[in-house]
Amino acid sequence: MESTLEVLSLKKRDIASFLDTWGFFNSSGQHYMPTIKFTEFMRKLPAPLGYKGLNIDKSKLDKIIFCLNIRDHEGTVYFPEVMWAIFYSIIGKNDKMLHECKPMRNIMRKVKNKYSGLGRNTSLDMLCGNKFYRNDMTITKYLCGRVILENLRVLQKRKIEREAREAGDNLDLGGTTKYLQNEKAKHRSDSNFISKLCVAIVRKPADMSTRGYKKTKIRIQR
Repeated sequence: MESTLEVLSLKKRDIASFLDTWGFFNSSGQHYMPTIKFTEFMRKLPAPLGYKGLNIDKSKLDKIIFCLNIRDHEGTVYFPEVMWAIFYSIIGKNDKMLHECKPMRNIMRKVKNKYSGLGRNTSLDMLCGNKFYRNDMTITKYLCGRVILENLRVLQKRKIEREAREAGDNLDLGGTTKYLQNEKAKHRSDSNFISKLCVAIVRKPADMSTRGYKKTKIRIQR
């Protein structure tokens, strides 16, 4: 039987699994992955880092992604930020002495030299998801913004069709339905999040409810 220390530790095969999963979603070795794929990335990532083979509820996974607190970079996530945040969630230790020790300072210097996208002011807390991003975009904010945007697009299309019908114009009144069908076909091979997003889109306006982030300023890349 494994001890508690063995369970709360990472082995070489866990690190290799993370790299293999990242390579699956970034076959050309890119350091940036589309944020929209992150939910599926977590479902493909083997335990203990991810939830491959586990029937985890979407709402629980959304909360876990929220707690990881990984930044979004104009619709993409950055490899070192994803790696450090996920690793830290399993074996991390928030210790002031650790931040200030010489070996850790050397590691941070090497990381920032290797990954230029981090910036010179990147701290260990920022890499590990311990910094609260009040005004910056995170994965959770971006994904919520996508859902809101898609719903607004559908509502706008329905409004245009309704106004055209009332004006007696000869407009294809099935445009919204065709739009939704095209969106489903286009994203059928995408992540599980996109599949569920389509379900959210076809809800009637009366069934829609607003959840959280009411006061959050969301910047969405079209």
